[in-house]
Amino acid sequence: MMTVGTNPNFLVILILIPLCPLMVTEAQIPTGWDMGINYIDDDSSEPFQISDNGEVTIEFFVDNSEILEITVLFEYEIPFGGNHDGPEEVSIPGQSNESFELEIGDIDVFNYEARKIDSFKITATLTARQGTPIAFDEPDSEEGDLVIPTIHNLALEVDDPIGPVNAGAYTILRVAVTNIGNTLDSVGSVEVSDDCPLLTTDNGLDELTVGSIEPGGVKQANLKVTASESHPSRRCEVEVSVNSNGASINGRSVVVSDEVKVTIEPPKTGSTDEGGAENQEGIEESVQSNLPSVGLVSILLVLVAATSLKRRESP
Repeated sequence: MMTVGTNPNFLVILILIPLCPLMVTEAQIPTGWDMGINYIDDDSSEPFQISDNGEVTIEFFVDNSEILEITVLFEYEIPFGGNHDGPEEVSIPGQSNESFELEIGDIDVFNYEARKIDSFKITATLTARQGTPIAFDEPDSEEGDLVIPTIHNLALEVDDPIGPVNAGAYTILRVAVTNIGNTLDSVGSVEVSDDCPLLTTDNGLDELTVGSIEPGGVKQANLKVTASESHPSRRCEVEVSVNSNGASINGRSVVVSDEVKVTIEPPKTGSTDEGGAENQEGIEESVQSNLPSVGLVSILLVLVAATSLKRRESP
């Protein structure tokens, strides 16, 4: 039978028992630090939506599990030619977690196709512990995605009339709709209004609602504006409005309009041919009225002279 004092395994156990609390305590002491991004719904595959004015805010954090204070240097990589505003170097106390914001802006969303995705990157490098510089430390990087928004927007231009319109006549106004958004769009409806009750607008703009318009594309149509024969002299305001069909489908309202002034003048007094005929008739009447009238005495004198000449010629 082996005694306790002579059992080597038992002696080892006796030596390790006093060290167990120390080993457990050291294992529970957290070490290291970590950086992370506050993703939407904690889903790193969900992109951050850029606003229509080309801005987005990203929240991220640094978790310092060490006892000592750490100093971290940040670097950023931004897509779509955007600029950024974020912390460059920060100090995080030991056993703490601090959050930061990265402001991204100046992205021209109209230069990119709607829903286009590209990634950004944040890199954090440990530069010091408790103020003591660190020669080298493996940087910690996190990435996320940015997505270009879908923008439905239109521009409308109505050309000015060539000149005044006579009552009883009409003019043609050229109307152009341009897609200034970043995705396919179309005209949902067209409205024409004016402030002259005797002015008629033949809405020939329905063709604007046919088909789609590519980004940067233009669709044109003619608007016929007619002034009645009894229309008084006046400057009339004609306004055309269109709305974006794409915006309406997505629960938004985009309505654009343009207006022009149409000057109405009195009707013409008559055609050139009629006036010429009247003038010719007047000239003929004037000529006839200015010719001397042939009297009875003059006729008798002519007859006497003719008789005398005939007698002289006789043998």
